[in-house]
Order: sequence, then C-alpha cells, then structure tokens
Amino acid sequence: MIRVKVDAAGVIHKLERIKDAVTDLGDVLDQIGAGMMANIQLGIKEGKSPWGDPFAPLKELRSNNRDGRESDVPLNDTRQHIYNKINYKRVSDGVEVGMFEEQKIGITHQYGSEKKNITARPFLPLDKSGNVNLPDSWVREIKDVIVKSLKT
Repeated sequence: MIRVKVDAAGVIHKLERIKDAVTDLGDVLDQIGAGMMANIQLGIKEGKSPWGDPFAPLKELRSNNRDGRESDVPLNDTRQHIYNKINYKRVSDGVEVGMFEEQKIGITHQYGSEKKNITARPFLPLDKSGNVNLPDSWVREIKDVIVKSLKT
C-alpha cells in the first residue's frame, strides 16, 4: 500500500497571502497609477506620444513662464502646464490617470483643434475614438506590478 501524506499548512499560508493581496489592491493601484503618470510625464518632457512618436513641432519657440528660457517642447511649457496637471486616482474598480482639472485644455492638445489652429499632440494613451490603447511596455509594467504583489 502506498500512502501519500500532504502537509497543506504551507500552501494554505501562501493562499492566505494571495487572498490578502487581492482583497486590498490599494498599494497595487497606487503603483500602477504612479507608473502610468510617470510614463505620460516622461513622454511630455521628451516631446513624444505614449507610443514614441514625436509631437508635431511648434511653429516658433516659446518662452517658459518660470525661467524665461525658450523651449521647443510642446505641452511642457504651456501656460496651463499640462505636465504638472497629470495625476491619478483610485476608483472602485481600478485607477484613472489623466488630467482631472482643466480637461478642455487636455482634450484640445490630445486631439488638436482646427478652430484654434492647434495640432494634435497625443500625450495620453488614447486612440482617436477615446479608447485606451496602452503601449506594450506599459502593459508589461502593469503586469509586473501585479505579479510582484502576488509573490510577496
């Protein structure tokens, strides 16, 4: 007769830790939100869309309000300081990242405005229909945060 005895204490302990990790997702959502916010701000700073495409150039250099230097980086030095308005917040089923104040300014720069003669410079990972389209590298970062939280 063969007898197999299983000590489930270790497995139960690991399952309890996983249950705790998925029950309170606050830290995971904060990490995901902060990471996406940083990616958007980096793109703005570098003058690139989330997918790495360069923003349309400015017709002329602008003076930065803070230090008077001229800049050719769109969105980073506008009077509205889109760069500084990017933020994230937790919601019941996830995290939202974007501009929560002055959304009209963000929409104008994201999609452009013929009326205002502003070229589209997509800084958020949204397609022309407004659907989320995350770059593959961002998806990998999010998956890594989730997997890491389950391993701890």
